[in-house]
Amino acid sequence: MMTDLRQSLELLTREAHAKGYSEEKSTSIQLRIFREFVERERERLHYEHRAGASGHHVVQQWTAAVDAVVIEAYRAVMLNGEGTPGECAVIALGGYGRGALNICSDVDLLFLFADEVPDHSPIVHGVLHLLWDVGFDLGHSARSLQSTLDFASRDDIAQTAVVDARFLAGLEPLFGRFVNNFRARFMADGGWEFSEKIVRQLHTRREAHGSYAQVLEPDVKESTGGLRDVHALQWIASARHGTASLEALVEHHLISKRDFRLLEQSIDLLWKVRNELHFVHKRKHDRLDFSAQPRVAAAFGYRDDAAALGVEHFMRDYYLAAREIVRISDAVCHQALRRPRGIQTVTDIVRRRVLPDGAVYVRGKILLPRRRKDFFTTNPRRLLSLFANMQRFGAMMSETASWAIYDELALVDEDFRTDPGNAAVFLSILSEPAHLGAVLRRMHWTGLLGAFVPEFGRLTCQVQHDYYHAYTADEHSIVVIDRLSELASTGQDSRVATVYRSLPRKHLLHLAALLHDVGKSGGHGHAERGAEMSITITRRLGLEKADQDLVAFLVAHHLRLSHLSQRRDIDDLAMVRAEAERFSDTDTLDMLYVLTWADMNATQARPLSRWKCQLLDTLYQRLREVVETRGLGPEFAALRTLESPQKFRNLLSERIGEEAAERHLSGMPRRYSLMHSLDEAATHALRADSLKNEPVLVDVTPAGNHARVIVYTRDRRYLLSDICGVLAVNNLNILYADAYTRTDGIIVDVFGVEVVGESDIRDEVFVNTLRETFRTVWTGQTAVAELIARHRRRWARIKPKAGVAPSHVVIDNTVSETNTVIDVFAIDRIGLLYDISRAISENGLDISMARIGTDGDRVADAFYVVTSSGKKLVDAAESEKVRESILRVIGNERT
Repeated sequence: MMTDLRQSLELLTREAHAKGYSEEKSTSIQLRIFREFVERERERLHYEHRAGASGHHVVQQWTAAVDAVVIEAYRAVMLNGEGTPGECAVIALGGYGRGALNICSDVDLLFLFADEVPDHSPIVHGVLHLLWDVGFDLGHSARSLQSTLDFASRDDIAQTAVVDARFLAGLEPLFGRFVNNFRARFMADGGWEFSEKIVRQLHTRREAHGSYAQVLEPDVKESTGGLRDVHALQWIASARHGTASLEALVEHHLISKRDFRLLEQSIDLLWKVRNELHFVHKRKHDRLDFSAQPRVAAAFGYRDDAAALGVEHFMRDYYLAAREIVRISDAVCHQALRRPRGIQTVTDIVRRRVLPDGAVYVRGKILLPRRRKDFFTTNPRRLLSLFANMQRFGAMMSETASWAIYDELALVDEDFRTDPGNAAVFLSILSEPAHLGAVLRRMHWTGLLGAFVPEFGRLTCQVQHDYYHAYTADEHSIVVIDRLSELASTGQDSRVATVYRSLPRKHLLHLAALLHDVGKSGGHGHAERGAEMSITITRRLGLEKADQDLVAFLVAHHLRLSHLSQRRDIDDLAMVRAEAERFSDTDTLDMLYVLTWADMNATQARPLSRWKCQLLDTLYQRLREVVETRGLGPEFAALRTLESPQKFRNLLSERIGEEAAERHLSGMPRRYSLMHSLDEAATHALRADSLKNEPVLVDVTPAGNHARVIVYTRDRRYLLSDICGVLAVNNLNILYADAYTRTDGIIVDVFGVEVVGESDIRDEVFVNTLRETFRTVWTGQTAVAELIARHRRRWARIKPKAGVAPSHVVIDNTVSETNTVIDVFAIDRIGLLYDISRAISENGLDISMARIGTDGDRVADAFYVVTSSGKKLVDAAESEKVRESILRVIGNERT
């Protein structure tokens, strides 16, 4: 490669001399040759990358190409008489120094001088300008040997960059002196202090980027499990063993040959992904954006199948690679901090506690005994009992013990899984909420959880490609356990916490929580499939038949209460009674309620909204009343149903007067008293009563991480679509909605909204603009359709959410006795709800109620509708017409 470039340049030089070219023309031709070489190499590597070349091949070849350009640029400058031989050394730093340069990465150079750097160095100036003209992104400095060492002592980033230093051209003995002086100054203790600094930097970076490798949009370089973790390994190897080669980690027994192969494969995938991002963006771009993930997956040949989307297969492989990098880097960093053992302190000896299984507890850690040979082979149950110890003491599992467990996973065979004693240890861990999530997470990290419950192991790094699921399936399941354990705290006084603490058999709930998504390894229909798989697992654990059935029931129905509370009319007593028939007793309902709450709270990093919690609580209360009063007669159930609203009515009467309370609550559904506080109800009542001389009133109140818009008006056709249209043209995206109609015809509509763009909904000017838009529409000065038409061009500039799930519409006449229910599933965008509700109204249907649900990038909306004659929509042709109309506006005409 360098030979080709040099031959071209030498040919040019001879030709220039022979033809008497001017210096300017010679330089121009010289620059053209450099550029053509770089472009040819970039195109060649792009072609090889597309053809399936390894990431290692591409970065190695590109580094060699850049080496050729830098070295020949230096040579050309010297031949042109612009520099003094032996003046300086040209040194590659950072990723370029490591020989791992991605296509658009910065080219970092150090011009190292023995003594003072001249004010104007022709060689520095000449080389840099040539490289800039070629098109490289350069990071550069010119320093003396002493100033470089001094700067490295003050700047940790500079220090690690120098560790990667590689000689390119110029005064090589100076480079040798520099390396020796650097090691003498910073690694005189054998690299211990430097290695400890690298480990601290790694932990600080992970805290900034999240300690979890499976983030939604990983940065291939900086995220946990990214290339920076690999760099830390190389820096430690260099500090401790004088070489940045990862093979040194094997030679010095820091990692096994098997882990070295896994590490190489993982690094190669990350290099390949980074190359793809650079090729596509034509610049340095290291974030694997959600929208880019399907394109990268397709470029690498991943395809959809019955089990998962191609992008989900790709991201699983990516996360598995990142996870391996974390696992191996953690182990090496742990070794890097283990200085030679000195004399044990008296405190350690006194506090050292030998446990019944032979393990040792000291200073908050579970350790293996010093004589640990055959520790697990003589008693494999210790693999599990170590975690029981960890839970009992709220301790950490030592890295040495974790690695020993990982190395002995071959002991976990079918005999181990079906052993009653092993099952007893596992179930005893599940029976105790304290530290349960931490114990299971470490058990999973070592591989033991997946080995003991292979069905769970298949969830490792399982991805669902949408904005809604912030975690992979395995981590999500353990986060559900975390949420349950938090409920055990005495500081929790919510209904769900009270119910959880009252449960008598928590180990069954925890087991169901762990297993609730195991069916996802087989694709769609995961709840039913997971229930069948849970029977196999619980039978293997030796549970009684009734307990097997209970766990299977919880797994099969873990989505049910969430679905009903958010997308169905929970005031429909017929629906509630029918649903209550599923539950044989209140314990089963209590468990499903708590599991549902934890599942909903473990899907995204932010807490579940108060609104969704209230909906779930309301449905649970309704169901429990029916289950509790089953067989006691309808009169008893009716009294229970009226008890809470009547109490609410009495309290509201004390606030605003009996007449005003009666006027406001008359005709209100029962859920109103459960969904809103007395303060909110009093405000609603007073505002609704003041509507007499106004066509519409609008209030805006903060509600956690979003805002609530309350609209007071009178019922009319296209009401919902008009409200949604006004919210949309003010760049408000609807997260949820609930509508209430008083007997006097006044509507109180409550919308949860978030702002799309830079506006602040708390700003008085913004709120006044919103109110004015409502006023002009309601007084007929402006048509919503005209506003929407003007704003569509602006919305087109907003980057859409990159969802991949197909949109679809389901029309159902079995849900309600009086209404047809239209379920709409689509990718969210601003103005979507306006389009859907408008399409429904234009088909002559009246919207009785809408249940609006937004989860990340997806909407799942349910519209309760009747025809103009107040009947269900039963005509098949009309139903299909409505369905097609909605599909057109949501952007998917056929499913």
